[in-house]
Amino acid sequence: MNDERLNYLKKQIVLRCKNATYQRHTMKELTERESQVLLFVAAGEKTFAISDRLGISERTVNFHRVNILKKLYAKNTAHVVMLSFKLEILVAEDFLITF
Repeated sequence: MNDERLNYLKKQIVLRCKNATYQRHTMKELTERESQVLLFVAAGEKTFAISDRLGISERTVNFHRVNILKKLYAKNTAHVVMLSFKLEILVAEDFLITF
């Protein structure tokens, strides 16, 4: 995924999260960095790969993952991904690869 596509997607995810937050008042908004981590988690990336891609430590990635779980009231990573699609924070088009 190139940097231009990543920047576009992180903006879209933040906007979708705000919309989901508005629809579900109890959910807290994800930060821009949490949105980036969420995108990579949903794409199946491992913690070390996410940390390398974003230029942050693995511990920081795990910190963001925990915050995402709390903010979405999710039980585990699979639940986070399911809720992200259900609340339309993520959409299938985010994962289309262009050649």
